Amino acid sequence: MIPETAPPRDGEHPDTAALAGWLNAPVRIQQFPAGHSNLTYLLITSLGEFVLRRPPLGPLAPRAHDMAREFRLLSALHPHYP
Repeated sequence: MIPETAPPRDGEHPDTAALAGWLNAPVRIQQFPAGHSNLTYLLITSLGEFVLRRPPLGPLAPRAHDMAREFRLLSALHPHYP
């Protein structure tokens, strides 16, 4: 376990069965608890380790926590900083 992670906080645990089915591998989930905006998780599988980010739960202001914008930015950076 990475020291910066902890078990997911109450009410913020992703659907482990759905993730395991999508990845086609058993998955263990840890949460990066220090964030204040988007929820960030470490997925530990036999395929490797992955980071999952999602907007916070509950109502959101328009364009707040824009995960599509974040994806576009990370996709543009990846060829230069894999």
